[in-house]
Amino acid sequence: MMCEPIESFMLESGIHPGAIDLENETQRLLSEMRLSLESASGALHMYPSRIALPEGPPPEGRAIALDAGGTHFRVAVVAFRGGAASIEYRASYPMPGTDGTITKSEFLRRCALYVEPVLGMSDKVGYVFSYPAEILPDRDGRLRLFQKEVSVPGSEGMVVCAELESELKRRGAAGERSYVLLNDTVASLVGAYVSSSGREYDGALGLVYGTGTNTCYYDRCAGQIINMESSSYTLFPKSVFDLRLDAGSAEPGDNLYEKMAASAYTGGLITLCAEAAAEKGLFSGGFAEAIKKNGPLTAMDADVFMRTGQGIFSDLCRTPEDSFRLRRVTELIYDRAAALGCVVLTAAMEMSGAGIRGPACIAAEGAGFWDSVLYAPKLRRAMDEFAGSKKRRKFEFVRTEDANLIGAAAAAL
Repeated sequence: MMCEPIESFMLESGIHPGAIDLENETQRLLSEMRLSLESASGALHMYPSRIALPEGPPPEGRAIALDAGGTHFRVAVVAFRGGAASIEYRASYPMPGTDGTITKSEFLRRCALYVEPVLGMSDKVGYVFSYPAEILPDRDGRLRLFQKEVSVPGSEGMVVCAELESELKRRGAAGERSYVLLNDTVASLVGAYVSSSGREYDGALGLVYGTGTNTCYYDRCAGQIINMESSSYTLFPKSVFDLRLDAGSAEPGDNLYEKMAASAYTGGLITLCAEAAAEKGLFSGGFAEAIKKNGPLTAMDADVFMRTGQGIFSDLCRTPEDSFRLRRVTELIYDRAAALGCVVLTAAMEMSGAGIRGPACIAAEGAGFWDSVLYAPKLRRAMDEFAGSKKRRKFEFVRTEDANLIGAAAAAL
């Protein structure tokens, strides 16, 4: 078969899904999760969110929802009436720091500029912040570091809401506002739960998969959602291509799991694997020359290719065998990403005791999950086979439109 050399190459390189022992990796991750909660010394950051799952609909009213994501900064006003949420205003802007390095003061200035148009619509603000932050007793948060290629040197330790409020006041904003800071995964879980219309679940998890990835779960004993910051997990087995991609990233050594699985990085991994395979003669000479000249491919390029057989991936291929083998490289990169995602979700279910008496709610958010043909089908299959058939856990993936905006507003109210 034409793909046998690719299978062998990927296995030998350590980037094949067959290199992931799901049971062993799940148990190792569980041990690190417990260690992180007990002593903050595990191989990932586990942040208590100080946010509980709502027991009923949020109170009626209106709140401002901010969403600082990997590529965009969104501003919305969400109203709750009769238990239903409606978005009365929304705008989207480039995330500050994604278009080049900026100072912390410039970051705050741009955020304040985005927020100013809605200040008169509510004094309650839910701020979705997609970056590792320690949640403080007043439900503000202290930034650990920016990631997802956002470059704001000197921002580590920034108290996110308080410093935004100070900038707004410096610019002349009247009144006082109350803030709640939530990780995007936590906000999505709250939003999905608020919108679930009384559906009964045995536990709840949140998953974001897009530019980056993260997971959270509801700790019923503690009465709060735990933000795993799973992107930061360091102990999954890495290939030479993972190490190369990390070394060339904006933050080497940080967010190692994210760099193995999230859509900001899968295109780069496909590029590195295909280039190395071409050097070993597994692609045509024309393909080898073309991919070197082209530069890094993207997850969007991969999705177009797998959907239609067209686009940049197709343009690189000089023979049907090139196309067949590039498809197989792409499939295996995403198979491995799905295997790692399955480990994270299964560990979260075991840690929280979810999915035993009935299905756990897995509130999934992100274009990389819902809009791509690559990741979600593979993750579902891995979860059915491992978490479902082997571990006897029940679960449902739940989609809620604008879940993180709704969740942020609900938390603010």
